[in-house]
Amino acid sequence: MKTDYEKVKKILSQHKFADFKLVKGRSSIADLYKKNERCGIYVFRIENGEYYVGQSIDCVKRFSQHIYTDIPDAQEFTCNAYDKDTLDAVEISLISEFRENGLKLRNKIGNWNPLLDYHDDLEAAVAENRKLAEDKINYWLSHNLEYKLNEQKIVAPEQERLYHRNFIKLTEYDDHLKTILPFLKKYFSKCVIQPEVTEMVFWALSCLPGTRGITLCRLNIFWQEVMAAFYLKKEKTYLYIFQLKKSLFKEKDLLKLINKYDSLDVFPNFFYPRGGADQFRMQIYDTAQAMSILDEEIVVNSIKEFNVHLMRLGPTVNVNSKFHCIELSRLILNG
Repeated sequence: MKTDYEKVKKILSQHKFADFKLVKGRSSIADLYKKNERCGIYVFRIENGEYYVGQSIDCVKRFSQHIYTDIPDAQEFTCNAYDKDTLDAVEISLISEFRENGLKLRNKIGNWNPLLDYHDDLEAAVAENRKLAEDKINYWLSHNLEYKLNEQKIVAPEQERLYHRNFIKLTEYDDHLKTILPFLKKYFSKCVIQPEVTEMVFWALSCLPGTRGITLCRLNIFWQEVMAAFYLKKEKTYLYIFQLKKSLFKEKDLLKLINKYDSLDVFPNFFYPRGGADQFRMQIYDTAQAMSILDEEIVVNSIKEFNVHLMRLGPTVNVNSKFHCIELSRLILNG
C-alpha cells in the first residue's frame, strides 16, 4: 500500500511538478524560483502529515505569507508554473485529486459542510454542530429519500428585483414553466441536500440565461453547471442535462440506462475542470423520461454524491449566486 507521500508524488509527477524542496526553517524561497517561474500552483508538505494546495501569481511572496500565518510548520514545497487564466481550474482539480486519494488537506476549501450556517458567519461552526451536520449529510447520501421541500428561507429583495423580469417572461412563455416545474421539484427534492438551507450560498438557479435554443434555467453549484433545462425550437422538445459522479457507474449500468431510455445521450468524458475529472454528463430529450430517470437509484445517488462534492469545495457566493432567480427558486421550494 502506498504511503500518503508516495501518493502525492505520483499526483504531482502527473501534473509535471518538480520534486519537493526542503524549506523547513526558511522564511523566503526567492533564491529557488526565477521570476518567470512564480505564477502557478504550489503545494506544501506540512510537519503533521497535512498538505496545502494553493495558487498565486507570485508563489514566492505567497510562501512567506503562509509561513508567518497559517503554515509555520512547513517541511517541503514545490511550485509549477501555469498561465494566470488557468489557475482556478487547475487548483480545484488538484485539490479534488488530493481529496479523492484520502490525503489530509489544511485548505479550508474542499472541507466545507453545506449544512452548517454560513449565512451569518463564514467560519466553521463549533465541533459538535459540524459532527451533527456531517451525520446528516452521510445519512442523506446513503438513503434514497425524496426530501419534503420546505419554505424558502432566503430574503433578498434586491436580488429578486434583478431577475423578476426574467421570471415573468418565463411564466408567459408558452407552457415551458408548467412543463419543466415537476422535473425541477423532483430534482431538488432528490438531488440537492436541504435546498432551503443551501440556497444561494451553495447553489444558484438562473432563469432564462440565454444560449442554445431557449435555456429555461441552469443550476450551478460552486463554479460549475450541474443541471439545466432547455426548449429546442427546431425539434419542438425539451432537453435536460445533468452532471453525475463518474466512478459510481460501471459500463453495464450505462448500457442498461441507454437501452431503457431511448432519448438518453451519455458523454462519459465530459467534465468541467473546476469540479474534477470524476464526473460525466447525461442529457435526455423528453420530460417524461427525465422524470422517470430520477427514479433510477444509481442516477440519483451519483448526482447527489457529485453535488455534495461540489458544495464541499466552497460556497457559490459572489460567483454564480449573482445570477440566482429568487422567484423561480421560491416556486420550486414553496410549491
